[in-house]
Amino acid sequence: MSKKDYIYSCGFATVSALLTAIIFLLNNYAVLPTDIPVRSVIGHIFLDDSAPFLQESSNYAAPFVCRSTHIWTAVFLPLLCSSPFLLTFASEMKGNYRLKLSRIGSFNRYWNRVFFRSGLSGAGCVTAGYILFSAAVFAYFPKMSEYPAEPKNTSDVFSVMAVRKPLDGTLNKLFKNTESEFLYWLPTAINVFAYSFLTANICLALYLLIMNRYKAIGMPMIVFYLAEQISTRRLSDSLEPKWQIISPRSLLINAEYAFSCFGLGGFRYLLCYASAAAVFYFLGRALFRKRVMN
Repeated sequence: MSKKDYIYSCGFATVSALLTAIIFLLNNYAVLPTDIPVRSVIGHIFLDDSAPFLQESSNYAAPFVCRSTHIWTAVFLPLLCSSPFLLTFASEMKGNYRLKLSRIGSFNRYWNRVFFRSGLSGAGCVTAGYILFSAAVFAYFPKMSEYPAEPKNTSDVFSVMAVRKPLDGTLNKLFKNTESEFLYWLPTAINVFAYSFLTANICLALYLLIMNRYKAIGMPMIVFYLAEQISTRRLSDSLEPKWQIISPRSLLINAEYAFSCFGLGGFRYLLCYASAAAVFYFLGRALFRKRVMN
């Protein structure tokens, strides 16, 4: 990679991480059943005192980072996870990729480097933005330790939510039943990384098919938006949670629940993501070989 391409990649990566954090912060959050107005997360941080959040046991920090996100996070995800690598790679494909291939000396090694750089750079930037967002939320909103360890009233759904154990208690057992924000945050961070890795390589495979970097990013954004709208409408009409399986927003932030509707609980959704990534690995390699051999 030339110095110019390196600077461009670093610039795209920085912008991607910052935009990810900003879009997450724009997610609206209703603080029920208090009188606090519905605002974006960043609106709550700047306009509301954190003390009233202690009135209800579900308003601690973890749900803000682990349960929902703005629709635009899903819509812009192909852009956020593809721009750090795909834009400079497209320039390489129009220039010195044959020289780089001859220098590396192996097509498979070259493709592996392209595939994993695409996935890891995109997933790393989006996850870094998610970490920035999470740090801001955990710095402002109440901690789990400020609430009772068990709900006082088991009929109070908000109290029950406050002691909800992620991944059916798998992590709680691993960490000796420690109740902390980390146990809520970690599965979602892994989810964000895995889904961003997959999305980045979907865009890469699409680019190798049509050889247009802007369409390779823009077309998945349109598809993600339509899928989110269909999922939301069908979920509203039928109240059937299985429709979340086509929601990019659910797959990004809450895949554990979306896949559990099909009997795949815990970390099993990662196997589905890994299988999909393998499909795009071989598809992309076939397309890449075709481009290189032409």
